[in-house]
Amino acid sequence: MPKYSRLLLSASFIGAAIAPSFAGDGAGRTLWVRLDPAAVTAKSKVGQQFATTSSIDRKSGTLKLNLKPGISIDDVVAKLAKRREVLEVRAGDGVRFSHRDDLRSVSMLSEWIEKLGGDEERQEKHKKFDPKNEEKEAGTEYLQALKQYIKVRAYPYDRIDSEAYNRGIQQAAQMKAAKIGTSTQTGDVHPLVAGIGGKWKFVGPNNLNTPYRVYYGLRPSSGRVNAIAYDPVNTKTIYIGAPQGGVMKTTDAGVTWTAVGDNWGFNTVSSLAVDPKNPNTVYAGTGDFQGLVGAYTMGVMKSLDGGATWTNVGRSNFGSSSVSGIVVDPDNSAIVTLTTGRGPDGVGRVWRSVNGGTNWTPAINVLASWSSLSYGPADSSGKRSLYAIGSGGNLYRSDNSGAAWTKLTSPVANSTFNLPYIAASAVDSKTAYILSTQDQKIYKSTDSGANWTDTTGSFPGGYNWSQGFYDWYIACYADGGKDHLFTGLIDVVESPDGGSTWQPVGLTYTNGAKTHNDQHSFAVNPKNPKEVLMGNDGGLYMGTGGAGNWTITGLSANLGITQFYNVVWHPTDKTKILGGTQDNASPVSIGNLSKWENVGGGDGGFCAINPTNPNVQYVTIYGFTVIITKDGWATSTDISPDTGSDASPFVTPIFQDPVRTRYLYGCTNYLWRYDLTTNTWASHLGGTQLSNGSLIHVVTVAPSNGDVIYTGSDDGRLFVSTNAGASFRSLNGPTLPNRAITSISVDPANPNDIVVGLSGTGSAHVMECTNTSVATPQFVNKSGVGSSGLPDVPVNVIERDPSKPTKVWYVGNDIGVFSTGDGGQTWGNATVPLGLPNVQVNSLSANARTGLLSAGTYGRGVWQIGFGTSAPLVPSGYSIMTGSFVGGNVQSLAADDGNNLVVSSATVTGLGQVAAEVSTFTVPGTGTLNALSFEVSVASSTQAATEQLYVKNWKTGAYELLKAFPGTTTRTTQTVAVTGTIANYMSSARKIELVTRALVPSSFGTNSFRLSIDRTSSAATTSD
Repeated sequence: MPKYSRLLLSASFIGAAIAPSFAGDGAGRTLWVRLDPAAVTAKSKVGQQFATTSSIDRKSGTLKLNLKPGISIDDVVAKLAKRREVLEVRAGDGVRFSHRDDLRSVSMLSEWIEKLGGDEERQEKHKKFDPKNEEKEAGTEYLQALKQYIKVRAYPYDRIDSEAYNRGIQQAAQMKAAKIGTSTQTGDVHPLVAGIGGKWKFVGPNNLNTPYRVYYGLRPSSGRVNAIAYDPVNTKTIYIGAPQGGVMKTTDAGVTWTAVGDNWGFNTVSSLAVDPKNPNTVYAGTGDFQGLVGAYTMGVMKSLDGGATWTNVGRSNFGSSSVSGIVVDPDNSAIVTLTTGRGPDGVGRVWRSVNGGTNWTPAINVLASWSSLSYGPADSSGKRSLYAIGSGGNLYRSDNSGAAWTKLTSPVANSTFNLPYIAASAVDSKTAYILSTQDQKIYKSTDSGANWTDTTGSFPGGYNWSQGFYDWYIACYADGGKDHLFTGLIDVVESPDGGSTWQPVGLTYTNGAKTHNDQHSFAVNPKNPKEVLMGNDGGLYMGTGGAGNWTITGLSANLGITQFYNVVWHPTDKTKILGGTQDNASPVSIGNLSKWENVGGGDGGFCAINPTNPNVQYVTIYGFTVIITKDGWATSTDISPDTGSDASPFVTPIFQDPVRTRYLYGCTNYLWRYDLTTNTWASHLGGTQLSNGSLIHVVTVAPSNGDVIYTGSDDGRLFVSTNAGASFRSLNGPTLPNRAITSISVDPANPNDIVVGLSGTGSAHVMECTNTSVATPQFVNKSGVGSSGLPDVPVNVIERDPSKPTKVWYVGNDIGVFSTGDGGQTWGNATVPLGLPNVQVNSLSANARTGLLSAGTYGRGVWQIGFGTSAPLVPSGYSIMTGSFVGGNVQSLAADDGNNLVVSSATVTGLGQVAAEVSTFTVPGTGTLNALSFEVSVASSTQAATEQLYVKNWKTGAYELLKAFPGTTTRTTQTVAVTGTIANYMSSARKIELVTRALVPSSFGTNSFRLSIDRTSSAATTSD
């Protein structure tokens, strides 16, 4: 639990907490504003532009504003509600605004998790994952994931700053495009890889399998579908809306899908409507109303050409509220009505346009979280009823297309969290239905909403109701002269007789599941009531056949809207990818990008692939469940530790050690380490809590020194260990902004040089420290400035270019990918200009061996773009060198296989060097060499011996030392990249020479020894 709670405010806001300062003040022109404790001192001037006088009680964190004449109280409240440091606003006539309804508040989510699931800490602790127990844990799963998501982005505040996101997408649209080429222009990206081209390419998941049938149904799966709409004329044309996938369109009934509108600022969609009289006119309501995330909203997008082009409307009216529902008047296409809610103030309004969305006015000017609206059929006079429903018992009906409204008595309790949903009858002008997940009931009215009766009856409830704040709808269509009802909760349930009887359709939480769980959207074919579409966390499903006889088919094979928390890639094979997702377990491509498998279960989390033995892979499931495979998922084993009283995360971060590859790091508020060789976990490395009751978010091991380990947490704490985790030292100081730390990139040649990625808003997002070994490390802002700087949105990952690691960096943030070619002085937009939609990017990998920059997104799956033509190099010749070499004579003591140099002797006397291998490589193609790397695995029987790598500089004729490996009895693997003027290391005949030398000091005496150095792979990148 946090130290303060917004739920506690409502009972005492005007009571004793502020009475010492403000008791007796009149109500008329006075507002009291409650501030976030973190902002009381710094933000005490909030609202002064509206007030003649103001004062603050710092003890209670309450600000009093006496408003200037002529200023509307409601306007002031609306403006204050957008500021994340404002918790609540109260006038003399009651609460005008409170974050009780704002589920982007960390403290509010904590309250609800505890209310729904009992002790929050118990809910978030590790328990061995079992699909049979998933039902018992449902109800808080999504909220726990959402809390973790928001906490990282809000810190040090309690909620996300929506306005910063809007400014961020506007800036991104004005930025220069990242350049493809080898120049040092802004946003330098390296040359193309054959078959990819100069644009991002979607690579999956395609035809994604499910990990098991219960809760997931059958293949194919993809990601959450918030909205569905048929083309009323050509019913093979279907539109779907996704939470961060935008609008997808099919013209062949779901066989293939095309993204429409990828150049939108936010690709978030809560609702869709197609004009019944003009099927090329499509409306998309933005935001993620179902997912309770309101940071990514921009009003309504309207298309007049079936999604080919779009115009933004209503943005200035709806602000940061999600558009939860849209209806076009069936008789007059100019009249469009919509509902908004779950915005920054937790509420919205009902809006109406009489000119096709060009202008909007409040139709119901009542602040609430309005969840849905529905037209009924025309009566004998041609009149239709339009219903709208929302939080707080708000229920209204209009009989003149939304021009005027009558408030009805709602049968639903005063709900703010579990919102109701309404559907008008399709056959009777006076009948309507309400789904209330708070009451766990379905209500029916046959007198235009004047009275309501409970028609829940035999509805299959229980667990089905458990996430009514997240998955809920009711829909109605005419079938054989009757109302056929569909409801979506955890499962899909139908009533073919207007609510008299009910039966399950999806069988979602049984071993015979036909659909994925967590239902969000529904549509019926306007020409065929025996065909319906259902959208849920797994994607889109078509039902055919009719009541009680539905055949269900998945339509998501090529949908491409998977929400990845984390993605990792095979070190050499671009067709092998592994990731963890929101409610779609852990998709894995095992060499076939057109057909993905699925492992793990539940919500997947962070993943890892061992770089020296890629058959060893790890996935996580919520609550620090860790699954390992040692044979590429032919078999797997649960290796989860018991984290005890640690603050275990819902989405568990794990990280592969790139140097000592037997190690895997796992995160709570302490650092854990798994040893593959012993199958054991070491807990609480260094005995140091590396997050102050919060969570470690990132762990990075220095590639050049496995003893150096960095950690960063979601409460802004940065630590380093220089002794392999035996102890840790804080690197925090005045030059590092206080934001959640999401990424740490270490210079491959210098373990003390790091670049740190920061989440949140209102600060720099990329900071560099060139020497972390000093007592007070200094961090320098590398976020750029102005139009060439990074947008002020959370950064999730930083990746270095392998050929220019000190200058060329790639950043994945909440709106896409950005790159710099000058070490952070200037940045370019590598998102929409290069073919990637504006989507949250959580993972990046720049792989010199494949020549690919790969991105894992939270809403549009996995993408790749080439930054160089790259291929593994195989020696075209090799030999054992004799004679002199770099200051000594060479003596050959062992044969060689051209790949693995093994040197051994019974005795050695007075030798400074004992053997050297020359490997020659021929680089294919005609392009200029711009990257060169070697992966080596080394071991020795004595610490007195040393292995060395040299590469020939053809311009000078000299052999230059790349790396020296001190003798160690533990085999280690490292990737060694050539730096400097790369072209000098390839001859005119396109030859590269690598020398491997074994060195033993003359003082070694007559001791015996054995050394081996295995060049496991090599790669060159050229600008073909």
